[in-house]
Amino acid sequence: MEPTGSNPVLSGPGVFTLEPDFSAVPPHGEGVSFLPSAGWACLPQKDETDVTFLGLVGDQCGRLCSDYMEFYSCEGLSWLAAGIGAGALMANTGFDEHFMRDAFLDNVVLAPSDELYEMLHEPKFLGDGWYTIPVFAVAAFSEPLIADLPCGEVIAHWGQRSLRAVAVGGPPVLALQWLTGGSRPGETLANSRWKPLRDNNGVSGHAFLGAVPFVSAAKMTDNLWLKAGFYTVSVLPALSRVNDDKHYFSQVFLGWWLAYLAASAVDRTEIGLAGLRLYPVATDNEVGLLFERSF
Repeated sequence: MEPTGSNPVLSGPGVFTLEPDFSAVPPHGEGVSFLPSAGWACLPQKDETDVTFLGLVGDQCGRLCSDYMEFYSCEGLSWLAAGIGAGALMANTGFDEHFMRDAFLDNVVLAPSDELYEMLHEPKFLGDGWYTIPVFAVAAFSEPLIADLPCGEVIAHWGQRSLRAVAVGGPPVLALQWLTGGSRPGETLANSRWKPLRDNNGVSGHAFLGAVPFVSAAKMTDNLWLKAGFYTVSVLPALSRVNDDKHYFSQVFLGWWLAYLAASAVDRTEIGLAGLRLYPVATDNEVGLLFERSF
């Protein structure tokens, strides 16, 4: 532990020496620092203090509040508005119905071989919340059990990011599904056009949930090849919905875009917490946490 200051001490006639002052330094093992590590960004770098389940829950709740602040910041809302505008142009022109859907039907669904169609159908399960959300939760809250295993800390951190991204992006997905009022292909005469509150398929939930884990993983790594691979896989659940003729392109685009914005908000929280130290504080009447931020 580095000394925070020095005190002059008289060690002989007219001679002063400097002795380190450790009084302002917290006892070893009481703090938890969050610093970037090589390869994987902003992994919690812990000392000997063990992670407890209750401490983990409290920490993630605090981070979730920061995630919401990042998502609904001026920057976050600007990017959200840009995505909604792009989706509106695609949905309310001939792009969805007469360009993307017809082209996909002619070149993939009605192709002489159905191997490509079947291959593109498979990633649909990645966007099924009945499977994905429990996986995120188990990975997120198993950190006290797996932190010492190879890659255990990375897996736990990925689960925490993914679960929080779902919590941040899920409400706007549900809201926009109704506010846009979009319908599935062939479901109504409105086709892809937005009819507010008429239907609830204006944003693809499968595209959103399927993209979250891979965009979150891409945000965690500094390796360009891994990052490109994760981003590529993140679009496959969205493509499967277009392939199955269950959603228009604008609807899967909005689902993927909301996943990207939510994961980006979580990532900004993690970057903002770099250099943060947490100290447990206990008195006779209350227990809490002391936050220290280094710049």
